[in-house]
Amino acid sequence: MTDRRMTFNRLIRRETERVDDPADKYLFDDSETVVVTSHEVTYEYIKDTYLSNTAHFYVQRATIDDIYDKTVWGSLPLHLACRAKRLIVVPIIRPSHLRDSMTYEDIELFARDPVIYRVTQVND
Repeated sequence: MTDRRMTFNRLIRRETERVDDPADKYLFDDSETVVVTSHEVTYEYIKDTYLSNTAHFYVQRATIDDIYDKTVWGSLPLHLACRAKRLIVVPIIRPSHLRDSMTYEDIELFARDPVIYRVTQVND
């Protein structure tokens, strides 16, 4: 298991220990995971590093039906993010000259630990 995967597993454990509703402890159900990214190499990195033993599906452009009440890896507009169960983002701090031409190795080098968000819409 990679160091990033172990760190992420500890983060998940900490988060699930903080939730009040026992049903929330199962938010990482394998059948409820979707990866949203328009860059296939980013998908490959997330799959290999964090989802190697997890059933999931991959879309380049998400709709509400794709992400509703699911754990989503990737970036979403707020109007979609609030429909997901949670949003997990892997920040990639890259130099501007690599912006459009990232390789798998570049992502390994510039990726940071995942950040978990819960987005709530306040009004209708």
